[in-house]
Amino acid sequence: MITKAGSEFVGELNFGFSRDNKAPNFAIFRHSMLVNESMIFYKEHLKEASFETERELLVNEVSDSGQDRRELKNLPDFVIDTEETRQAIEVELTRKTPVRIKKKLLNYKKLLEAGEYTHIVYLYQSMNVRRLVAKCAAEVGIEVTFGNLDEMLGGE
Repeated sequence: MITKAGSEFVGELNFGFSRDNKAPNFAIFRHSMLVNESMIFYKEHLKEASFETERELLVNEVSDSGQDRRELKNLPDFVIDTEETRQAIEVELTRKTPVRIKKKLLNYKKLLEAGEYTHIVYLYQSMNVRRLVAKCAAEVGIEVTFGNLDEMLGGE
């Protein structure tokens, strides 16, 4: 179980979870932990797959295109590659505005059409988040696969 106290303790030692000298951001820490847990789950269940983290994707994009890393805001949390598929995985824990979700989904639609990805997968905990992403996906005309993190990871 991830606790606020645990997050604050780790934040004191690991400076990735706060944007300045303020207290660590528990939401960012929790998201990172669930992304890692999701990758471990998939690695255990997909023996013939390879994985790329958001950080690896960012490094590749910056080195390949020369883009400023601050401009690359629409990378998936991680990617799963198999012989037949390249899946962009999003771990969505909090409700975003419909405008923000649609913007991301429209970008994914372009990437699907360009052959960059074969599937977009949203992992969620809240049914409200799932419903909103599904509604936005239908509005922009993109197919999204959903996975419940609690069921996948055995609850928290």
